[in-house]
Amino acid sequence: MTRVWAQELKGTGVDANIVLPDGAADTSFIRQEVVAGAVGERSQNGRLLPGDVIVPPAVWLCTDATDGVTGVRAVGRNWDKTAAIARGLPDSATVDHSLRILVRATISRHSRARVPRG
Repeated sequence: MTRVWAQELKGTGVDANIVLPDGAADTSFIRQEVVAGAVGERSQNGRLLPGDVIVPPAVWLCTDATDGVTGVRAVGRNWDKTAAIARGLPDSATVDHSLRILVRATISRHSRARVPRG
């Protein structure tokens, strides 16, 4: 679906990408009846991915470096943090703060883009 949107929105200034963990992540979407333990601690046993596994690729997609990057499937489990840091992307110490700022800026920038109706 994302690739179809990316094609449909080509040339409009709106990028369509998807970020996914690549497996079940330790978030409140996984009920305790399904996987026992407290949210945020259940990934320690290896059954779930950490809930924040998607943050680094999400931050990357919110940077100016990805303007025009569209149709990408960014997989958190496979994200190469070393390569990202080498390219000047935020490390985990600044990700939370950066994500809030970048998401706001991206939403603001893209809300001004004109999407053709049809």
